[in-house]
Amino acid sequence: MKRFGDVIRLPVVAADTAERVGKVTGVVLAPAPARVEFVHMHTARGDELVAWAEVRAIGPDAVMINHGAGPFADASVSGRQSGPIGKSLLTDRGRRLGEVRDVTFDEEDGRLVSLTTAADVLDGARLLGVGDFAVVITDQAIREADESGSGSASG
Repeated sequence: MKRFGDVIRLPVVAADTAERVGKVTGVVLAPAPARVEFVHMHTARGDELVAWAEVRAIGPDAVMINHGAGPFADASVSGRQSGPIGKSLLTDRGRRLGEVRDVTFDEEDGRLVSLTTAADVLDGARLLGVGDFAVVITDQAIREADESGSGSASG
């Protein structure tokens, strides 16, 4: 499992040319199933998104992608540039749980494992969506955390 905090600012390297393409600046999440859909990177051309399917490996020193030439989506016009970090975490019933501090994902398949706030670590499978101002999860995530004792219901 990888924490986004361990991946941010890593260089993005093309497997086909071994050249540095850019630097990781974020991730874009998608629900149903909850997963990393794109890696947001800053390149010489600007802010771009590389599809998760193009990510070959994530190591301690770099993110390796299949092709350095792209094509990549322009993050400023794609409508998908919104990442989860720093946004309010809300349940689908409107309960604020804090601010998303980090996300954990499976580096093999991009599956979202967890969302972390200052007080809780919540199941990433409960992701419903990421908007401009908030990340929304099912309220069930709070009930399950309370039952298992792995999180608090404070918010």
